[in-house]
Amino acid sequence: SNMMDLFDIELDFNETSTSADENLSGSYDEYVEANDEFKEARATILSPLENVTCYQIMPQSTKVVVFDSRLTIAATITALLENNINAAPLWDYEQKGFVGMTTYSDILAVFLLALKNRNISHLGVDRIVDAIINMSLSEALFSENVNLRGGRPDNMLYMEPADTLLEAVSLFVKNEIHTLPVIENFTVLYVLTPLRVLTFMQQILPPVAILQESIEDLGICNINRYNKFLYPGSPLFRALQLRTDGLVETVPIIDEYGKLLDIFTTSDFAIYQNAPQSGEQLARRVIGFSDSPLSEVYEIKNIVAEDSIYICLSTDSLQTILQRMVENRVQNLVCVESYESPKVLDVVSTNDIFRFITK
Repeated sequence: SNMMDLFDIELDFNETSTSADENLSGSYDEYVEANDEFKEARATILSPLENVTCYQIMPQSTKVVVFDSRLTIAATITALLENNINAAPLWDYEQKGFVGMTTYSDILAVFLLALKNRNISHLGVDRIVDAIINMSLSEALFSENVNLRGGRPDNMLYMEPADTLLEAVSLFVKNEIHTLPVIENFTVLYVLTPLRVLTFMQQILPPVAILQESIEDLGICNINRYNKFLYPGSPLFRALQLRTDGLVETVPIIDEYGKLLDIFTTSDFAIYQNAPQSGEQLARRVIGFSDSPLSEVYEIKNIVAEDSIYICLSTDSLQTILQRMVENRVQNLVCVESYESPKVLDVVSTNDIFRFITK
């Protein structure tokens, strides 16, 4: 079987269950119309985004790992693991330029294509893994049947040092992405994330009234929105599918009563009780255990506690959410009904906060 047979099935990563505007309730608009103080508060929050550039919040020193498009899938995964990073700019040798960001979601997309393709599913784990890990990034990511946002030469998303944070935030929200390379003269200076912007904002914002309002009242947490869940018995394939097809960073694992047990995230690929050390090991485990229950390949922990860094309440203030995300360096919080009865209401992300601020 030819390696490119992996791409007989089309995956479209632009599909979402609801539009960005539908994710917010009308409560914020009502607040603003009724209260001039909130209008001033919103202007205060927007001001640093409008007037501060990407260059100004860059760290004084930083290391940027760049991938060559000729790198194999196995080598790419190993490099991500060894450097403890979630994404890296992709340099294309033929085009002599950067063509996108390589993320864990991109790699998972390749795995999913192989698992969904009935033409090669009969080959067995070893032959499928061998085909995948020896593919180059250009073969894997630029196939006509793989629609990866921000990963094509003609629509690469990036910032320049002089661009404002508001421009960066707008790209984060519009494209539902979590990394933006800052490029100058064909050199990647830094990889900007929503958390970096949020950290800057949290440090400089004055105590405006809007920060003390609850995320439910502000429409950031919509208790009727979230419907992507996993159960301990869900197959690993379903978890990976939600993570890539649904563009979901964090997927709650719940019991039969809808109560939170744990969260599933592949941003750091710590999805196994014995974490893989190489790209080949990871590919072999994902393919080999794709039909196995999540509880067999993922160490499900009870994360529900008042001091948990991964959860919040709908009654928590925006200020509390900002502090929790920044202090614990997490980009998503699972919103639950209460700590005593942790029924999942929503998942709040950094982009949800930016969507609210720029609405």
